[in-house]
Parts: sequence; C-alpha cells; structure tokens
Amino acid sequence: MIRILKLSVVCAAMFLLSGCTSEVTLSVPDMMCEESCAVKVREVLSKQEGVQSVKVDFPSRTATLAVRESNFSTEQAIAALVDHGFDEAALKTAVAPPTVSSSASATSDASPTAVPKAAAGD
Repeated sequence: MIRILKLSVVCAAMFLLSGCTSEVTLSVPDMMCEESCAVKVREVLSKQEGVQSVKVDFPSRTATLAVRESNFSTEQAIAALVDHGFDEAALKTAVAPPTVSSSASATSDASPTAVPKAAAGD
C-alpha cells in the first residue's frame, strides 16, 4: 500500500508540473460533413491558446481537446467555432485533473475506503 501511495504522489506531482492538462469536450452539432467541416473544426481548435491536442469525432459531432488549464479559454474556443459558422458549438464536458489531498501521507497504510471495525458490524 505504501508503494502505491508513493507512486501516486510521484505521478500526481509530475502531472501538476506538466501544466495541469485537462480534457474538454465540445459539442459541434452543426458539423455537417466529415471531409471539410471536421477538418475545419480541428484546424480552428488547434490554433487556440493552451490546446495540446484535438480529436474530432464526426459521428458524435464532438471535439475532445487536451488543454493546459492555465491558458485555455473554453469561451474563446467556442467563439472561434461560432466565427467559422459552427453557431451551435457548446461545452459538452470538462474533466478536471486529479487533485492531491494535502492530508494524504505517503507513509500511511490507511485505505481511503476502510471502514472502522466499531462501525462495521453494528
């Protein structure tokens, strides 16, 4: 358990130092064709500040972006899509990066889901 916690703390620290990357999914329901519309959506979103990668899924009419939270603006990304004729573009989901609890200790053997013995059989 200690080894897992240490690994988790190291991974979380590396993640935080990398610029806090989050995933944002935009709905683009007025994307009508895969050949040019999907390509244009990818092009427009790739130029937005803070965007690290863009994956456009034409069948679901969505674009999923990996972004640096520190300098990405969902509102500006949507405005850029609207400026290019995708008037119904909107935020579908935003997934925040995992957070590290300041109370978690790398040397603790306690499981976060452990039930105290006194409460377990009552």
